[in-house]
Amino acid sequence: MIFRARFGGAARDTDPAARKMHMTLKVLVDEIAADFSSPAEADRAARSVLKGIENVVRRGGEVDMRGFGKFHQKNSGERIGRNPKTGESANIPARSRLGFKSRVIY
Repeated sequence: MIFRARFGGAARDTDPAARKMHMTLKVLVDEIAADFSSPAEADRAARSVLKGIENVVRRGGEVDMRGFGKFHQKNSGERIGRNPKTGESANIPARSRLGFKSRVIY
């Protein structure tokens, strides 16, 4: 069923099956389990791939999967923040985290 947003916005699909799916590791393993001899083997394979990506990015490398996206390390510098409750300034240390840039065009 299609409906137009209340104030003239774009049409949206209200079919629950067409909504975005929240992909967790368990859902991923369930999706690929048919390609393996057992769900446990699919779980090990998925965890192995994710661990490999993590190890490469931790060492400062990038994992570029053509047609899917690129995993890389994002660094943020040290900065001064503020406690919203007390208004007191606090030093927020530098950190690095996993970044992902999608290359898939839907």
